Amino acid sequence: MKLSITIITLSLILFSCSDKDDADIKITILDKEINVPFYEENWNNINYINNYKNQKVVRVNFKIENTSNSNYLFCPISKDLIKGNAPFNAFPTPLKGLSLNNFIIKDETGKVIESEIGNVLGGQSECAEELIQNTNLFFNKMGDSISDYDAMYKGLVSRSLFIIPNKATLYFQSYIGLPMNVTDFEMSDIEVIDIKSEKKYSIQMIFSADNKVVKERLTNGYKKTLKEGGFKIFNGSIYSNKIPLIINNTKDKK
Repeated sequence: MKLSITIITLSLILFSCSDKDDADIKITILDKEINVPFYEENWNNINYINNYKNQKVVRVNFKIENTSNSNYLFCPISKDLIKGNAPFNAFPTPLKGLSLNNFIIKDETGKVIESEIGNVLGGQSECAEELIQNTNLFFNKMGDSISDYDAMYKGLVSRSLFIIPNKATLYFQSYIGLPMNVTDFEMSDIEVIDIKSEKKYSIQMIFSADNKVVKERLTNGYKKTLKEGGFKIFNGSIYSNKIPLIINNTKDKK
């Protein structure tokens, strides 16, 4: 009787483990450390903010591996902007920088340093507004009777997803800036984080997604592709290795 109970218990544990889709996806930062130029004296000055296009950033090299025999659709999207869920203007949208929401930064005591949305200029840029309008117009012309909000997020998913074939490794290069981070060249929002050059930090990548939300926002064409191809949608959270985050206290030479 005890043997039967043990076998049943082990079976339940194994079933629970195999049900975690995110265990098949691994992420690794390839840099030994991230060394960020940091202008502590003037970073919150309005002139510094207005010159954001000239600000120095640091390149981040990382890889995402699919260790399973299944093909995965990767799209870190959820209903809310939870930690690890990339905002609309950040990776994996093509040609965008990394959001601070895709990192866990800790000081030497182990305290997590949270980033915030700055809303420096407020509102959205003309380019962003035009993109949303064109996305909504497309779905309306396709006969989809959905709200502007749903059309916007359907468009976001279509622009942000990519496929990771089974046993494949995808390599990426992107960038971040500290203590102010701008993920693209449309500065309607920025991200800020309270860090000090005299302290030591560690940094770790995180991506999170809700496969139910992603599936709801897929176009009919993608849904058919996933069904016929037997694709899985990435679900849950994945964490990278931790590496040192080095802050260089450098005066702006301009």
